[in-house]
Amino acid sequence: MLQAVTTLALLTAPVIGMATPSYVLVRSVLDFRRAKTGRGYIVFKTLASLAAWLIASWGMFFMLFVTVYSAA
Repeated sequence: MLQAVTTLALLTAPVIGMATPSYVLVRSVLDFRRAKTGRGYIVFKTLASLAAWLIASWGMFFMLFVTVYSAA
């Protein structure tokens, strides 16, 4: 059971990791095209969301990297 959950987590993590920025970009482009005013806010929101995603992804990867290579 634990191996099945681990395998599922390892398979879904990259999918979620790639789907998140893709969704943010597609949603932002659609909102940007529909908006008559406030386009600057949409661009700022998109860049802030992608920056937060990159920082969170880097942090998670860095923790994994430190755990794996410091254990040796």
